Amino acid sequence: MTNQKNNQETNTIIEILKEIKETLTQTPNLKTNNLKESMRLQLLTKDDVQDLLKISLSTANRFIRDKIFPTRKIGSRYYFFEEDIYNALEKCRIEDEQEGTLDEINTKN
Repeated sequence: MTNQKNNQETNTIIEILKEIKETLTQTPNLKTNNLKESMRLQLLTKDDVQDLLKISLSTANRFIRDKIFPTRKIGSRYYFFEEDIYNALEKCRIEDEQEGTLDEINTKN
């Protein structure tokens, strides 16, 4: 009887461990996806930025040199946070709109 009880407990423990393993293998993917979606913290390489914006290597290098996009340099490679790219593009769009408004005002005077 004790042997049968031990077998039942062992089977119960094995089932619980299987459930824990399944939960743990699914959880990191959910956290990673939510983090990327909600905060856009995906790290991009210079090649990724070139593909995303459809710009040349020389343009990407000029953007880095002119500090249009904030970068993180690790070793000899530059990295960008996706959020920073979107913020910089929005800032440029707003500045362009303001310049257009100023141009209109100047031409009317």
